[in-house]
Amino acid sequence: GHMERNYHIFYEVLTGAEEEEFRNELGLGDWEVEDFVMLNGENVGRRDGVDDYDQFQLLMESMETMGFKKEEQTSIFTVISSILHLLNLTFTPINEDECSIDESNPHFQTALTLLGLEHGLLNTALTSFTIQVRGSMISRKLNKQKAEKGLNALAKATYAALFDYIVRRVNRCIQYDPKKSRKKDTSLSSSTTGQSQIPRPNTQQRSSLLKSNTDRDRSASIAAF
Repeated sequence: GHMERNYHIFYEVLTGAEEEEFRNELGLGDWEVEDFVMLNGENVGRRDGVDDYDQFQLLMESMETMGFKKEEQTSIFTVISSILHLLNLTFTPINEDECSIDESNPHFQTALTLLGLEHGLLNTALTSFTIQVRGSMISRKLNKQKAEKGLNALAKATYAALFDYIVRRVNRCIQYDPKKSRKKDTSLSSSTTGQSQIPRPNTQQRSSLLKSNTDRDRSASIAAF
């Protein structure tokens, strides 16, 4: 609604990615929050008072701590940026049943570059669909309204896929490894610490502990998304 916002990560990337080379790599350049349709053209602050710039720096540090390499981080933020530009694309009606992407839109070329697509391929994907009839593939055109709905669906699916990837990636990073645990337990024996060996949690305790830590760490690491 008005004066409300979701998906903090988009605001954080736009505000926190300040190095010129990094911004250009993400296709952000001089774009600001007010330039993107998805963000309602408004730079609305967070209700909890958290600063977007500081939060983005913390996110970068957290991703590095969790084992995200620089190239992987850049790829993730490139997808985030591509969604912003995608949702700014517009369509030009050809007739009541057909339309095409407006290639004069300033976000068009940036979206192509970030997604690694040719303009013809993106235009075809967004302005037509294919159905199979009696073993034959038949292509049908979409009007402006249906193309816009398809564009929104593509952006949502892309974001959902990215979110799922990050969740799996974080879970993999904090996954319990019995072999590594045994090595740590051995290093804490009485011969090295001068005290009795620290007791290891049983299977049930370990499972409960892992679930608790997983939920907490996952929330902290991907809350921005």
